[in-house]
Amino acid sequence: MNWSAIDVKRGLIGTLGILLTIVFVGILGPAGLLAGLCALFLGALDEPDSVHERLAVRARFVTIGAVVIGLLSWSGDSTWWVTLVATAVTYLGTLAAGWGSRAAGEGQFLVLLAVVTLMVGPTDLSPLEMALAFVAGGVISTAVSLAGGRWTGDGEAPPAAGGEVPSDGEPRDDSAGHSVQTGVDASAVGEVVRSDVGVFALIRAVAVGAATASGYLLFEDHPVWAVLTVVLVLQMPARQTWSTGLRRTIGTIVGVLVGMVIVQWLDTGTTAMLITFLLAGFGMIAFKNVSYTVSTIFTTCVLLFSERILQEDTFSSGWQRIESTLLGTAIALAVVLVTVTRDRTSATIAATS
Repeated sequence: MNWSAIDVKRGLIGTLGILLTIVFVGILGPAGLLAGLCALFLGALDEPDSVHERLAVRARFVTIGAVVIGLLSWSGDSTWWVTLVATAVTYLGTLAAGWGSRAAGEGQFLVLLAVVTLMVGPTDLSPLEMALAFVAGGVISTAVSLAGGRWTGDGEAPPAAGGEVPSDGEPRDDSAGHSVQTGVDASAVGEVVRSDVGVFALIRAVAVGAATASGYLLFEDHPVWAVLTVVLVLQMPARQTWSTGLRRTIGTIVGVLVGMVIVQWLDTGTTAMLITFLLAGFGMIAFKNVSYTVSTIFTTCVLLFSERILQEDTFSSGWQRIESTLLGTAIALAVVLVTVTRDRTSATIAATS
Protein backbone atom coordinates (compact mmCIF):
# COMPACT_ATOMS: atom_id res chain seq x y z
CA MET A 1 0.00 0.00 0.00
CA ASN A 2 1.23 3.45 -0.93
CA TRP A 3 0.59 5.33 2.32
CA SER A 4 2.45 8.39 1.04
CA ALA A 5 -0.41 8.88 -1.43
CA ILE A 6 -2.84 9.91 1.34
CA ASP A 7 -4.20 13.35 0.37
CA VAL A 8 -5.32 14.90 3.66
CA LYS A 9 -5.81 18.38 2.21
CA ARG A 10 -8.06 17.17 -0.56
CA GLY A 11 -9.95 14.99 1.89
CA LEU A 12 -10.56 17.90 4.30
CA ILE A 13 -11.73 20.26 1.57
CA GLY A 14 -13.97 17.57 0.10
CA THR A 15 -15.44 16.78 3.53
CA LEU A 16 -16.13 20.47 4.16
CA GLY A 17 -17.95 20.61 0.84
CA ILE A 18 -20.05 17.56 1.79
CA LEU A 19 -20.93 19.05 5.19
CA LEU A 20 -21.95 22.46 3.83
CA THR A 21 -23.93 20.81 1.05
CA ILE A 22 -25.89 18.67 3.52
CA VAL A 23 -26.51 21.66 5.81
CA PHE A 24 -27.79 23.90 3.01
CA VAL A 25 -29.85 21.30 1.17
CA GLY A 26 -31.12 19.43 4.21
CA ILE A 27 -29.79 17.51 7.21
CA LEU A 28 -29.57 14.15 5.51
CA GLY A 29 -32.84 12.73 4.22
CA PRO A 30 -33.07 11.88 0.50
CA ALA A 31 -32.41 15.42 -0.79
CA GLY A 32 -29.52 16.15 1.56
CA LEU A 33 -28.01 12.73 1.00
CA LEU A 34 -28.03 12.99 -2.80
CA ALA A 35 -26.60 16.50 -2.62
CA GLY A 36 -23.89 15.29 -0.23
CA LEU A 37 -23.02 12.38 -2.50
CA CYS A 38 -22.66 14.78 -5.41
CA ALA A 39 -20.15 16.77 -3.36
CA LEU A 40 -18.37 13.55 -2.38
CA PHE A 41 -18.04 12.24 -5.92
CA LEU A 42 -16.91 15.63 -7.24
CA GLY A 43 -14.27 15.76 -4.50
CA ALA A 44 -12.94 12.34 -5.51
CA LEU A 45 -12.83 13.03 -9.26
CA ASP A 46 -9.50 13.52 -11.01
CA GLU A 47 -9.83 16.92 -12.63
CA PRO A 48 -7.80 18.97 -15.14
CA ASP A 49 -5.59 21.84 -13.97
CA SER A 50 -7.44 24.47 -15.99
CA VAL A 51 -10.32 26.17 -14.13
CA HIS A 52 -12.38 26.29 -17.32
CA GLU A 53 -11.88 22.58 -17.98
CA ARG A 54 -12.64 21.68 -14.37
CA LEU A 55 -15.89 23.58 -14.49
CA ALA A 56 -16.77 21.79 -17.73
CA VAL A 57 -16.01 18.38 -16.17
CA ARG A 58 -18.14 19.15 -13.13
CA ALA A 59 -21.02 20.54 -15.18
CA ARG A 60 -21.04 17.43 -17.37
CA PHE A 61 -20.95 15.06 -14.39
CA VAL A 62 -23.71 16.89 -12.49
CA THR A 63 -25.96 17.14 -15.55
CA ILE A 64 -25.65 13.46 -16.48
CA GLY A 65 -25.98 12.47 -12.81
CA ALA A 66 -29.22 14.42 -12.47
CA VAL A 67 -30.63 12.62 -15.53
CA VAL A 68 -29.60 9.23 -14.07
CA ILE A 69 -31.31 10.03 -10.76
CA GLY A 70 -34.46 11.20 -12.52
CA LEU A 71 -34.71 8.10 -14.69
CA LEU A 72 -34.10 5.65 -11.85
CA SER A 73 -36.55 7.46 -9.57
CA TRP A 74 -39.17 7.39 -12.29
CA SER A 75 -38.66 3.68 -12.96
CA GLY A 76 -38.50 2.65 -9.30
CA ASP A 77 -41.90 0.92 -9.15
CA SER A 78 -40.99 -1.69 -11.77
CA THR A 79 -38.23 -4.26 -11.31
CA TRP A 80 -37.81 -4.63 -15.05
CA TRP A 81 -37.64 -0.89 -15.77
CA VAL A 82 -35.10 -0.48 -12.96
CA THR A 83 -33.08 -3.37 -14.40
CA LEU A 84 -33.16 -1.83 -17.88
CA VAL A 85 -32.09 1.64 -16.70
CA ALA A 86 -29.37 0.27 -14.38
CA THR A 87 -28.01 -1.88 -17.21
CA ALA A 88 -27.94 1.09 -19.62
CA VAL A 89 -26.25 3.39 -17.08
CA THR A 90 -23.62 0.74 -16.33
CA TYR A 91 -22.89 0.19 -20.02
CA LEU A 92 -22.52 3.89 -20.82
CA GLY A 93 -20.62 4.63 -17.61
CA THR A 94 -18.15 1.82 -18.27
CA LEU A 95 -17.85 2.72 -21.95
CA ALA A 96 -16.63 6.18 -20.87
CA ALA A 97 -13.25 4.57 -20.10
CA GLY A 98 -12.63 4.59 -23.85
CA TRP A 99 -12.01 8.34 -23.55
CA GLY A 100 -9.31 8.12 -20.88
CA SER A 101 -8.82 7.78 -17.13
CA ARG A 102 -10.74 10.89 -16.09
CA ALA A 103 -13.76 9.89 -18.13
CA ALA A 104 -13.47 6.41 -16.61
CA GLY A 105 -13.64 7.95 -13.13
CA GLU A 106 -16.71 9.98 -14.03
CA GLY A 107 -18.40 6.91 -15.47
CA GLN A 108 -17.64 4.82 -12.39
CA PHE A 109 -19.08 7.44 -10.02
CA LEU A 110 -22.19 7.71 -12.17
CA VAL A 111 -22.66 3.95 -11.87
CA LEU A 112 -22.23 4.22 -8.08
CA LEU A 113 -24.74 7.07 -8.08
CA ALA A 114 -27.22 4.75 -9.77
CA VAL A 115 -26.67 2.22 -6.97
CA VAL A 116 -27.30 4.85 -4.28
CA THR A 117 -30.43 6.06 -6.05
CA LEU A 118 -31.75 2.50 -5.97
CA MET A 119 -30.95 2.40 -2.25
CA VAL A 120 -32.94 5.59 -1.69
CA GLY A 121 -36.01 3.88 -3.10
CA PRO A 122 -39.49 5.48 -3.01
CA THR A 123 -39.67 8.89 -1.32
CA ASP A 124 -42.04 11.82 -1.05
CA LEU A 125 -39.81 13.67 -3.51
CA SER A 126 -40.55 13.65 -7.22
CA PRO A 127 -37.84 12.55 -9.68
CA LEU A 128 -37.35 16.21 -10.62
CA GLU A 129 -36.88 17.27 -6.99
CA MET A 130 -34.32 14.54 -6.41
CA ALA A 131 -32.43 15.54 -9.56
CA LEU A 132 -32.43 19.20 -8.49
CA ALA A 133 -31.09 18.27 -5.05
CA PHE A 134 -28.15 16.59 -6.79
CA VAL A 135 -27.56 19.69 -8.91
CA ALA A 136 -27.63 21.88 -5.79
CA GLY A 137 -24.95 19.68 -4.27
CA GLY A 138 -22.77 20.21 -7.33
CA VAL A 139 -23.13 23.98 -7.17
CA ILE A 140 -22.30 24.19 -3.45
CA SER A 141 -19.39 21.76 -3.73
CA THR A 142 -17.89 23.72 -6.61
CA ALA A 143 -18.16 26.96 -4.63
CA VAL A 144 -16.38 25.35 -1.67
CA SER A 145 -13.63 24.02 -3.92
CA LEU A 146 -13.09 27.47 -5.38
CA ALA A 147 -12.86 28.99 -1.91
CA GLY A 148 -10.58 26.16 -0.74
CA GLY A 149 -7.88 26.95 -3.28
CA ARG A 150 -8.03 23.73 -5.31
CA TRP A 151 -8.18 25.88 -8.43
CA THR A 152 -4.81 27.57 -7.97
CA GLY A 153 -2.51 24.99 -9.50
CA ASP A 154 -2.52 22.26 -6.84
CA GLY A 155 -4.58 19.84 -8.94
CA GLU A 156 -3.40 16.41 -9.90
CA ALA A 157 -1.16 15.97 -12.89
CA PRO A 158 -2.68 14.00 -15.73
CA PRO A 159 -1.57 10.37 -16.00
CA ALA A 160 1.28 9.43 -18.25
CA ALA A 161 0.41 8.48 -21.80
CA GLY A 162 1.83 4.98 -21.38
CA GLY A 163 -0.93 3.80 -19.07
CA GLU A 164 -3.09 4.63 -16.10
CA VAL A 165 -1.87 4.37 -12.52
CA PRO A 166 -4.57 2.64 -10.51
CA SER A 167 -5.51 3.37 -6.94
CA ASP A 168 -3.14 0.74 -5.58
CA GLY A 169 -0.18 2.60 -7.06
CA GLU A 170 0.89 -0.16 -9.46
CA PRO A 171 1.12 0.84 -13.14
CA ARG A 172 -1.21 -1.07 -15.41
CA ASP A 173 0.03 -2.73 -18.54
CA ASP A 174 -2.38 -1.50 -21.19
CA SER A 175 -1.33 -4.31 -23.50
CA ALA A 176 -2.85 -6.97 -21.24
CA GLY A 177 -5.89 -7.56 -23.40
CA HIS A 178 -8.13 -4.67 -22.37
CA SER A 179 -6.35 -1.49 -23.29
CA VAL A 180 -7.40 1.88 -21.92
CA GLN A 181 -7.71 4.17 -24.87
CA THR A 182 -6.64 7.76 -24.35
CA GLY A 183 -7.16 10.72 -26.61
CA VAL A 184 -10.14 9.13 -28.37
CA ASP A 185 -12.14 11.72 -30.27
CA ALA A 186 -15.83 11.90 -29.39
CA SER A 187 -16.75 11.12 -32.99
CA ALA A 188 -15.09 7.71 -32.75
CA VAL A 189 -17.91 6.17 -30.72
CA GLY A 190 -18.12 3.16 -32.99
CA GLU A 191 -14.42 2.46 -32.54
CA VAL A 192 -14.76 2.52 -28.76
CA VAL A 193 -17.84 0.30 -28.84
CA ARG A 194 -15.95 -2.32 -30.85
CA SER A 195 -12.83 -2.09 -28.70
CA ASP A 196 -11.94 -4.24 -25.69
CA VAL A 197 -13.35 -1.46 -23.49
CA GLY A 198 -16.66 -1.70 -25.33
CA VAL A 199 -16.76 -5.49 -25.03
CA PHE A 200 -16.10 -5.32 -21.30
CA ALA A 201 -18.70 -2.57 -20.88
CA LEU A 202 -21.28 -4.87 -22.43
CA ILE A 203 -20.25 -7.82 -20.24
CA ARG A 204 -20.32 -5.66 -17.11
CA ALA A 205 -23.72 -4.22 -18.00
CA VAL A 206 -25.17 -7.71 -18.44
CA ALA A 207 -23.74 -8.69 -15.04
CA VAL A 208 -25.31 -5.63 -13.39
CA GLY A 209 -28.62 -6.36 -15.11
CA ALA A 210 -28.56 -9.94 -13.80
CA ALA A 211 -27.66 -8.77 -10.29
CA THR A 212 -30.39 -6.11 -10.33
CA ALA A 213 -33.16 -8.46 -11.45
CA SER A 214 -32.12 -11.31 -9.14
CA GLY A 215 -31.57 -8.94 -6.22
CA TYR A 216 -35.05 -7.44 -6.48
CA LEU A 217 -36.65 -10.84 -6.96
CA LEU A 218 -34.77 -12.73 -4.22
CA PHE A 219 -33.84 -10.17 -1.55
CA GLU A 220 -36.76 -7.91 -0.78
CA ASP A 221 -35.11 -6.11 2.16
CA HIS A 222 -31.70 -5.52 0.56
CA PRO A 223 -32.04 -5.93 -3.21
CA VAL A 224 -29.26 -3.51 -4.17
CA TRP A 225 -26.30 -5.17 -2.47
CA ALA A 226 -25.84 -7.76 -5.19
CA VAL A 227 -25.62 -4.87 -7.67
CA LEU A 228 -23.20 -2.98 -5.44
CA THR A 229 -20.85 -5.95 -5.25
CA VAL A 230 -20.82 -6.42 -9.02
CA VAL A 231 -20.18 -2.70 -9.56
CA LEU A 232 -17.29 -2.59 -7.08
CA VAL A 233 -15.65 -5.82 -8.22
CA LEU A 234 -15.94 -5.25 -11.98
CA GLN A 235 -14.33 -1.94 -12.84
CA MET A 236 -12.40 -0.40 -15.70
CA PRO A 237 -9.63 -0.62 -16.75
CA ALA A 238 -10.59 -4.23 -17.29
CA ARG A 239 -7.33 -6.02 -16.56
CA GLN A 240 -9.22 -8.71 -14.75
CA THR A 241 -7.28 -11.33 -12.80
CA TRP A 242 -8.36 -13.51 -9.94
CA SER A 243 -6.12 -11.60 -7.51
CA THR A 244 -7.60 -8.24 -8.53
CA GLY A 245 -11.14 -9.52 -8.30
CA LEU A 246 -10.38 -11.09 -4.92
CA ARG A 247 -8.97 -7.83 -3.48
CA ARG A 248 -12.01 -5.90 -4.62
CA THR A 249 -14.34 -8.56 -3.23
CA ILE A 250 -12.51 -8.54 0.11
CA GLY A 251 -12.84 -4.75 0.26
CA THR A 252 -16.58 -4.97 -0.37
CA ILE A 253 -17.25 -7.66 2.23
CA VAL A 254 -14.98 -6.03 4.84
CA GLY A 255 -16.72 -2.71 4.21
CA VAL A 256 -20.12 -4.33 4.79
CA LEU A 257 -18.99 -6.00 8.02
CA VAL A 258 -17.19 -2.91 9.37
CA GLY A 259 -20.11 -0.64 8.52
CA MET A 260 -22.63 -2.98 10.17
CA VAL A 261 -20.57 -3.13 13.37
CA ILE A 262 -20.11 0.67 13.48
CA VAL A 263 -23.81 1.37 13.07
CA GLN A 264 -24.79 -1.23 15.67
CA TRP A 265 -22.51 0.50 18.18
CA LEU A 266 -23.62 4.03 17.35
CA ASP A 267 -26.63 5.99 18.42
CA THR A 268 -29.05 5.98 15.49
CA GLY A 269 -29.58 9.74 15.71
CA THR A 270 -28.93 12.12 12.85
CA THR A 271 -25.78 13.65 14.36
CA ALA A 272 -24.01 10.30 14.80
CA MET A 273 -24.88 9.16 11.29
CA LEU A 274 -23.81 12.48 9.81
CA ILE A 275 -20.40 12.19 11.50
CA THR A 276 -19.86 8.61 10.32
CA PHE A 277 -20.95 9.53 6.80
CA LEU A 278 -18.49 12.45 6.73
CA LEU A 279 -15.63 10.31 8.09
CA ALA A 280 -16.26 7.64 5.47
CA GLY A 281 -16.42 10.36 2.79
CA PHE A 282 -13.10 11.77 3.98
CA GLY A 283 -11.55 8.31 3.75
CA MET A 284 -12.95 7.73 0.27
CA ILE A 285 -11.36 10.97 -0.98
CA ALA A 286 -8.10 11.02 0.99
CA PHE A 287 -7.26 7.31 0.57
CA LYS A 288 -8.30 7.08 -3.08
CA ASN A 289 -4.76 6.43 -4.33
CA VAL A 290 -3.47 4.40 -1.37
CA SER A 291 -4.93 0.94 -1.94
CA TYR A 292 -7.88 -0.31 -3.93
CA THR A 293 -8.95 -2.59 -1.09
CA VAL A 294 -8.90 0.29 1.43
CA SER A 295 -10.67 2.61 -1.01
CA THR A 296 -13.36 -0.03 -1.61
CA ILE A 297 -13.89 -0.42 2.15
CA PHE A 298 -14.51 3.33 2.51
CA THR A 299 -16.75 3.43 -0.56
CA THR A 300 -18.82 0.51 0.70
CA CYS A 301 -19.15 2.18 4.12
CA VAL A 302 -20.36 5.40 2.44
CA LEU A 303 -23.07 3.49 0.60
CA LEU A 304 -24.00 1.45 3.66
CA PHE A 305 -24.30 4.54 5.85
CA SER A 306 -26.40 6.12 3.12
CA GLU A 307 -28.84 3.25 3.32
CA ARG A 308 -28.87 3.41 7.13
CA ILE A 309 -29.68 7.12 7.03
CA LEU A 310 -32.67 6.53 4.78
CA GLN A 311 -34.01 3.29 6.26
CA GLU A 312 -34.20 2.94 10.04
CA ASP A 313 -34.68 -0.84 9.87
CA THR A 314 -31.89 -1.41 7.38
CA PHE A 315 -30.03 -3.82 9.69
CA SER A 316 -33.03 -5.99 10.50
CA SER A 317 -31.81 -8.59 7.98
CA GLY A 318 -28.03 -8.54 8.23
CA TRP A 319 -27.66 -12.04 6.87
CA GLN A 320 -29.73 -11.15 3.83
CA ARG A 321 -27.25 -8.40 3.04
CA ILE A 322 -24.38 -10.89 3.26
CA GLU A 323 -26.27 -13.37 1.07
CA SER A 324 -26.98 -10.64 -1.47
CA THR A 325 -23.30 -9.65 -1.43
CA LEU A 326 -22.26 -13.26 -2.00
CA LEU A 327 -24.66 -13.48 -4.95
CA GLY A 328 -23.07 -10.38 -6.46
CA THR A 329 -19.62 -11.83 -5.79
CA ALA A 330 -20.53 -15.05 -7.61
CA ILE A 331 -21.83 -13.10 -10.62
CA ALA A 332 -18.76 -10.86 -10.67
CA LEU A 333 -16.24 -13.68 -10.39
CA ALA A 334 -18.06 -15.60 -13.13
CA VAL A 335 -17.58 -12.56 -15.37
CA VAL A 336 -13.91 -12.37 -14.34
CA LEU A 337 -13.53 -16.03 -15.38
CA VAL A 338 -15.16 -15.35 -18.74
CA THR A 339 -12.98 -12.27 -19.29
CA VAL A 340 -9.72 -14.01 -18.33
CA THR A 341 -10.60 -17.01 -20.50
CA ARG A 342 -11.33 -14.66 -23.41
CA ASP A 343 -7.96 -12.93 -22.90
CA ARG A 344 -6.07 -16.22 -22.88
CA THR A 345 -7.92 -17.51 -25.94
CA SER A 346 -7.18 -14.29 -27.84
CA ALA A 347 -3.51 -14.45 -26.80
CA THR A 348 -3.24 -18.08 -27.92
CA ILE A 349 -4.80 -17.32 -31.30
CA ALA A 350 -2.49 -14.34 -31.77
CA ALA A 351 0.58 -16.40 -30.85
CA THR A 352 -0.23 -19.19 -33.30
CA SER A 353 -1.29 -16.99 -36.23
